[in-house]
Amino acid sequence: MFSSTFSSYKFDRDRELLDIVRQATFVLKLKAQNRLLENGFNDQDVHTKELQLVNFLFQLENVVSFLDEGTRRNDLDLSFAGLAERWS
Repeated sequence: MFSSTFSSYKFDRDRELLDIVRQATFVLKLKAQNRLLENGFNDQDVHTKELQLVNFLFQLENVVSFLDEGTRRNDLDLSFAGLAERWS
């Protein structure tokens, strides 16, 4: 029972993290196409999504480094471990 609960959490968290990337990419594409306003977004949304994407990449790189080299530079968010395993 515990392993299926963990697998479910890991799957759900991986999906949440990938949704952050998907949403950020969508908003950044709209900005590049000058279609923000017609889709209900503004420059503040772009800034927020950029920060979320930067944080995502930073955390992912931090966990990948930890898994590969055992080094940890900052606070380690192990909820990224499922995605990081794919790159380590």
